[in-house]
Amino acid sequence: MIYWAFFSKFNKLLVKTYKDIAKFKNFFVVDGGALGQLLEPFNVARSVLIAIRFEPRGIDKVVMDNSDIYINVGLGRGHNEEIIAESI
Repeated sequence: MIYWAFFSKFNKLLVKTYKDIAKFKNFFVVDGGALGQLLEPFNVARSVLIAIRFEPRGIDKVVMDNSDIYINVGLGRGHNEEIIAESI
């Protein structure tokens, strides 16, 4: 998180500018290890993001935003297409 600290100060202005000129409402972010909160630098841009959050340990381990989409599966080895298809 320390790496992004320098750049994070610019994110609020970027998000505001994007909202003023955007033709499309939101970006999609795939969070492949969704434990906890959405991390820097994406947490600052929450108002223009829809996070698709993959976490096999359960939704109670994920700090969700109203626009988040939760899928109860991991993206690592050992997770197959049948599990992903059932989760969607």
